[in-house]
Amino acid sequence: MKSHMTLVALSVLLTLANCGKNATQQQTATTTPALATTTTATQPALPPPAAATEEVGHYAENLYDWGRTGDWTKAQADLSALKSAVAKLQGTGVVADMQATNEHIATIEKAVQAHDARALMHAANDMTRVAGEISRQFNPQVPVEVTLLDYDGRELELWSEEGNTAKLNETRTRLQETWNTVRPALVAKGGTTEATQFDALVAQLTKAKTAKDFAATAKPILDSVDLLENVFTRA
Repeated sequence: MKSHMTLVALSVLLTLANCGKNATQQQTATTTPALATTTTATQPALPPPAAATEEVGHYAENLYDWGRTGDWTKAQADLSALKSAVAKLQGTGVVADMQATNEHIATIEKAVQAHDARALMHAANDMTRVAGEISRQFNPQVPVEVTLLDYDGRELELWSEEGNTAKLNETRTRLQETWNTVRPALVAKGGTTEATQFDALVAQLTKAKTAKDFAATAKPILDSVDLLENVFTRA
């Protein structure tokens, strides 16, 4: 009798355990798909013309850096990537002056083959400007003016190193105008602190008289442009 009662009790316990296990499995099956949806969600892909334009700007900026460091192996690799990106862009039927763009490519290629660092940096930086202007039609998340501030920061680097005061003055005027255009949008996105910091750099740039004065503002401006980009891309 005692043995029979024990068996009955064990049977009841096993039944309860199986019910709990099945309930857990059902709950897991219900909640797992929702979790998977959350963890696998990604940002929407850029349309092909915008993605190709972004690639052009990316590889052009890389080429500027390889000219700076004299890394001709990487320069050759990114030249090939840049040419592919331009061909992809052309294939999308985007509105752009492809003849002028291809002329920039030819200038960059010539500089890479000749290992001419200065020519490469100038041509590659010009290409970043071209890519930025093409991207206007896609309403990029980061305003084109921020890209142009980056371009002018590199122009300040180049012309101060070469002592070209006329070009430095021209670049300063253009940078000030670009900053005045984009500043309100930056503040509207919550970038008041970043705007104040950039105001101080522009004020310093305004006082520059010698190539050395201009050079002192170039790197801080380039570093600050990264902060401006973050304002427009943060959640």
